[in-house]
Amino acid sequence: MTTQKLWAGRFQNPLEEIIDNFTRSSSFDRKLWRYDLQGSCAHVLMLEQQGLLTHHEAEQLLQGISFLHKELTRCETDNDWKEVERQEDIHSYVEFKLKEMFGPVADKLHTGRSRNDQVAVDTVLYLRDQLRLMDWRLRDVQRALIKLADRDIAITIPAYTHLQRAQLVSLAHYWLALYEMFQRDRLRLKDLEKRLQLSPLGSGAVAGSTLPIDRKFTAKVLGFRAPTANSIDTVGDRDWLLEFLGNGAILMTHVSRLCEDLILWCSSEFNFIQLEDSLCTGSSLMPHKKNPDALELMRGKTAGVVGNLMSALTLMKGLPSGYSRDMQEDKLFLFQTAETLLGVLPVLERVIQGVSVNREDVNAAAADPLLVATDIAEYLVSNGVAFREAHAVVGRMVQEYLKTRKPWREWTVEAFQAYHPVFRESVFEIVNPDSSLRRKKTLGSPNPDFIRQKIKELDEELQES
Repeated sequence: MTTQKLWAGRFQNPLEEIIDNFTRSSSFDRKLWRYDLQGSCAHVLMLEQQGLLTHHEAEQLLQGISFLHKELTRCETDNDWKEVERQEDIHSYVEFKLKEMFGPVADKLHTGRSRNDQVAVDTVLYLRDQLRLMDWRLRDVQRALIKLADRDIAITIPAYTHLQRAQLVSLAHYWLALYEMFQRDRLRLKDLEKRLQLSPLGSGAVAGSTLPIDRKFTAKVLGFRAPTANSIDTVGDRDWLLEFLGNGAILMTHVSRLCEDLILWCSSEFNFIQLEDSLCTGSSLMPHKKNPDALELMRGKTAGVVGNLMSALTLMKGLPSGYSRDMQEDKLFLFQTAETLLGVLPVLERVIQGVSVNREDVNAAAADPLLVATDIAEYLVSNGVAFREAHAVVGRMVQEYLKTRKPWREWTVEAFQAYHPVFRESVFEIVNPDSSLRRKKTLGSPNPDFIRQKIKELDEELQES
């Protein structure tokens, strides 16, 4: 097949090999082949409707595109892209392959179309598909979290601020916190999808076309709501890409923080949880090691996704209006982030499913008397003491505990009253860790009744989404 350039007519000399190799993008933009063929089909149908192709010419091109779909499916299955990668890009491959099959009729395929709007429609179609896949994967992760929350309502654990023990929560409350993070991720991705409903096809290089191109027709055929409004903006717009990379970076940051929690919790120092053996790896030197490598790798892959966002922002920040060849590089960031997310989420779901709780160690941590210090302060407030005074009173009690290590449940009423006279026998209900969660009153707190109701609501929400 010829390796002539689509733009070769203007030049006297062929492109030097070093520049040819440097400017070629077919090694990565071949991922867009399905979408390039989709866009070409819509374009052919429109050209026929507008009288720019005869019915016979359109039939030939559509048959050729159908044949190329089979060929490129085979290339993908066999991971054999040698013929594709001899061309400058996937668009050139399609056009020259059709010319090889049908001769001059293939020269009409690009009528009223530029690679600038062609690559824009290809990448938007690609991203729309990826967003739907990501939403399904995120929903699977949420389902796994809901199952753990339902299992762990009765397990009380310390919640941490500054990585120091803070207050008591249920483990179910923690799993639901992760659910909320991923729900925001889903909503961000769905919101982005709303902005991918305008078709770039037909914008041309930068100024549209003098030919009777029907952009509304191709938009409808490709499943868009309408065409984009401005040809300059269309070929130079990568806001949707930056938004996706930003959303992806936030999503992976959530994944990374989750992984960090679980890595800490399955360490010997915490020993709150265990992961199934089949989800961990060992050491080539130390026979005793059981390493949460999947969690660490997900945490590590976050760096690449965040880096893709920074790279794309840096790529775009100095470009003038319209299209610049720099934008060829944006697809690397798009593909890498999409593939990382779609690779990570099934692994995350499986790891979440493989978490078991070491109840003895969790209960020991939850028995730390300091975890109900805030509860004692609020007990004083409920008995008429100003909060700042209550805070100071309990602070002095904490000093006493740190000296003696005598749990508050072993104090006498008189010992409490030495710090403030409003203390009564009822304070012993307050210092009981098991009652702390039941006494929570605010919406969004780890009150077990709230948690049960929330699990029910979220389970129904997932069934409908």
